[in-house]
Amino acid sequence: MAVKSIRVVMVIGVLAACWACVVACGGKSTGERLAEKAMEKAMERGGVKDADVDMKSGKVRFKTEEGDGEISYQEEGWPKDLPHSVPEFSLGKVKGVIRTERAEKQSWNIVLESLEDGAVAKYAKQLEGKGWAIMSQMTTQEGGMVQATKDDLLLIGMFNTEDGEGSLSIGHQ
Repeated sequence: MAVKSIRVVMVIGVLAACWACVVACGGKSTGERLAEKAMEKAMERGGVKDADVDMKSGKVRFKTEEGDGEISYQEEGWPKDLPHSVPEFSLGKVKGVIRTERAEKQSWNIVLESLEDGAVAKYAKQLEGKGWAIMSQMTTQEGGMVQATKDDLLLIGMFNTEDGEGSLSIGHQ
């Protein structure tokens, strides 16, 4: 069961990336239909049976035997629906946010750009200041990563300060 869940999560991540590309290209009705079919096939190849994807009003809704889900994309700006315990990232710019909701558990993938040097250590301090437990932290010349938990939330931050890009993934455990 764990392998199947991991496979579904991986497929959802790929779908979110594909869907963001469709949104960026304007997503005309023919394009939406083609994207829906492609996403359904990708989910089925990933082990999901009878996937049904529906793209409407900036969201991708999908149904599987394991439950329903939804993926949405927002360009720029800190997500307002993120739990308040997550400190707003001010060490760079938010390029976009991909939200996924599945089995009543929401997750956010925040794409970052224009990162400051030392973003890993600085953001880890902000997390600790809000009561997050740092599970692991690694800093290199090119950036690094931080993994932290608080209550039922897990946060993973990946930072490449050499290219000025990174991401924050936040989800319920």
